[in-house]
Amino acid sequence: MDRVSVHSEYVFISSSVDNIDIQSNKNINTYAGGSITYQTGDPNNIENAFTINSQNIILGLQANPTITLESTVKSDQLINVLNQMLSIMSDIATNPGESKYITEEITLLSQQLNKIKSQTTKTY
Repeated sequence: MDRVSVHSEYVFISSSVDNIDIQSNKNINTYAGGSITYQTGDPNNIENAFTINSQNIILGLQANPTITLESTVKSDQLINVLNQMLSIMSDIATNPGESKYITEEITLLSQQLNKIKSQTTKTY
């Protein structure tokens, strides 16, 4: 079994020409006694993105076995649905006699709620 071990007070890996790739057939683990910072260039440039490409993304660790895994929400979609709900509620308050005509709108919003949760990102 080939193994490379580097132990030093400071390790710096740099490439001024191309990518730095780290690959493993199993796991890649990163540990720090302090914090970990991932930084890209200009935040206004979409090319400088921090991308996580995975079948499942889990944020956090299950510290308490009574806490269940929850889906995260897609916040832009959630805000859109909540704004639509507020608009419907405003219509009901303004025209209470017309409330029976918005049942279809409420049903459509109810169906949208299930699409708001992320299918890949979960959190404890």
